[in-house]
Amino acid sequence: MFPPLFEPSGDFTAAALLSGTSQDGLDVAFYRITPSPQEPLRPHMRLLTARTHAFPEKLAGMLRHLSFRADAPVRDLLQFEQHFALFCVNVLQQNAESAGLNISDLHFIATHGQTLYHEKLSRSAFRALSLQLAGADYLASKLGCAVVSDFRTRHIAEGGEGAPLAPILDYLYWQPEAGTRIMLNLGGIANITVLRAGASLAETAYGDTGPANKLMDQLMQRDGGAPWDAGGVIAASGQLQQAVLELLLREPYFALPFPKSTGPELFNLTETERRIRTAGLPVPSFPDFMATLSALTATTVADAISRLCNSAVTSDAGTEILVSGGGAKNAHLLRQIELLTELPLRIAGSEREADGDETASGSLTADFKETQLFALLGYLTLYTQGAEIFRPGQPVRLAKISLP
Repeated sequence: MFPPLFEPSGDFTAAALLSGTSQDGLDVAFYRITPSPQEPLRPHMRLLTARTHAFPEKLAGMLRHLSFRADAPVRDLLQFEQHFALFCVNVLQQNAESAGLNISDLHFIATHGQTLYHEKLSRSAFRALSLQLAGADYLASKLGCAVVSDFRTRHIAEGGEGAPLAPILDYLYWQPEAGTRIMLNLGGIANITVLRAGASLAETAYGDTGPANKLMDQLMQRDGGAPWDAGGVIAASGQLQQAVLELLLREPYFALPFPKSTGPELFNLTETERRIRTAGLPVPSFPDFMATLSALTATTVADAISRLCNSAVTSDAGTEILVSGGGAKNAHLLRQIELLTELPLRIAGSEREADGDETASGSLTADFKETQLFALLGYLTLYTQGAEIFRPGQPVRLAKISLP
């Protein structure tokens, strides 16, 4: 067991970068981190500023060309990483200036980068293949700052699937003192963490439930002329196509045990329409298709919650669902989930959650939960022995470090 690489002292300023499976841009956030001697894995994290930057068209085109392809050309991947890194450098400099900070003020940068491929494996020494490109060495060289990256590979090496990683943040900051709290993140893919009082991180149930926004966003971009269905208005106007929904729910992934992970390699619009046509069913009209895809997300989320929570938990008046991610803005989807689960939903950042603890509630917002996650993982990598993610008494650091 290796000691911390650096001794924590005073406050730290960190930047976190993330582009998720929704691929709608680069999230950039700056945090002030104050170590807690009493709880070394749970520092005080205060969000200073956060913003999402749309990708330049050239970079967006490269991303569309390379994403979720097992046959992506190596040279194109390397070029993408360089262009992505330069974009990150520019965005960091712009945001630091607008926040009244200098890059030299940063103690570290934590970057998840962009996932280009993720595949769950069933017959292998490891449980998944996952590729994120972040250009960490380019960032360290250009900005003169330590960069922490590549969070998913070690997770796979230790026996996980590289995703989801949000349960680490959920557990450290949001585990209830009594009862159960369900953390639901609705990004491109939906994931949940079921937090029970007294459970260890290794005992905490979690996993990707299936598609959240990705299928609906792809359909909206193709047929609706907009990046997403704002508020779920189009889905709410359509008619659910029950036969199509039942077909899509027969996807074997949904029956796999937790923990598990997935991505747009499996849940994408092209494959979904192929399955519908192969089954001899007509592809629904645009509004009806949106309604059916929204129902698919809500149903698979509700089914996962039912599987991971016993009836005593789901009937407990104190149990609630705390929602983050872009899907938290989809009022129609949230109503569907609330109806199916019969549990109250709250949106992260809507009020002081976590039993009034400013450490978590001051930073957790619906849009930027994952930047907080990677800022935390960067801190744990550099200044602690890591978290006991898989086995009690065996902390793991989930990242690599690029020094300036």
